[in-house]
Amino acid sequence: MGLVGRAALQSVGGWTEADSTTLLIGTVAFVVVLAVVLTVVREVPRRRRARAERAWAAERGWQLRGDQALARRMLGVFGLGGRCTVSHLLAGSYAGRPAATFEYVEAGVSASVQVHVVAVALPVPLPGLRLSPQALTDDLAGALGGQDIAFESADFNAAWRVRAGDAKYAHDVVHPRLMERLLAGDAQGLSIWVTGTDVLCWVPGKVDLADVDRRLAVLTAFVDAIPRFVWLDHGYDPGPDTAADVPVPERALPARTPDRAVVSSLARATDRDWGQLIGTGLGVVVMTALAVVLAVMGLSQPAVWCAVVAAVLAAGAVGRLLIARNLRQQARARGL
Repeated sequence: MGLVGRAALQSVGGWTEADSTTLLIGTVAFVVVLAVVLTVVREVPRRRRARAERAWAAERGWQLRGDQALARRMLGVFGLGGRCTVSHLLAGSYAGRPAATFEYVEAGVSASVQVHVVAVALPVPLPGLRLSPQALTDDLAGALGGQDIAFESADFNAAWRVRAGDAKYAHDVVHPRLMERLLAGDAQGLSIWVTGTDVLCWVPGKVDLADVDRRLAVLTAFVDAIPRFVWLDHGYDPGPDTAADVPVPERALPARTPDRAVVSSLARATDRDWGQLIGTGLGVVVMTALAVVLAVMGLSQPAVWCAVVAAVLAAGAVGRLLIARNLRQQARARGL
């Protein structure tokens, strides 16, 4: 007997309570299997990433740290506030200074951002200073204030946007030798911020350990270039002034990328969970098909139950897509 005939037989009374139990068990088994598959899809990349981080840290004598003190200290650095987390935190020393690399996520009511941060500690707190690629508007809520600051180098003004509460302080720190260093190719695409006792650089997205050393070199050059009189003004004597001796890389560096290529939307700064997306899609398709089959068989209650499950899964997916679109629009408005 074919499937059509069997379905017709069941629709006129051939369906038993045992069949309903079997259907329920099958549905539960499907959900369990789907949950296991999604767990594996998530867990395998996570474990692989953790192994890579441990190996990277061991090579440099760095340590894996899981505390959230840094997250509390950085809360609101993007002006979104609300909630922030620091993950994949590796800390150690670079060129004799405490340094760290981590993933930072800050979420507000209607926007969030995920960035890879590399930071170098300063001996004393310095006033806030933000340098961003000129393609970025950097007008996030809670910015340090003040207008964009112009410098005597047209090339630097075309490449970088500088904001600070004190224009004189910005000019003292960003002197011609540092401008020349920041025009080198290894500084392309970075946003460099002085905040409290740290100077950090960030780019949107997950941690990329392959770029940490390059970014640390840029930050170390930045700190080395701060003139002695700036340090003295803030209660610290670094010794002989070596700001003018900051080396500019002589190796061939890529040409400066077009401004628009540097712009990053929140779509790039936010991870897409492909495992969850695929699993949700499969769940909607399977539960919808099951609801149709049950309806044809005349089993209205199980059919309604499957249809409700499919509708909930679909509504959740659509909701996430709408939220993501809203975040991307706000990111573009903010210059991310």
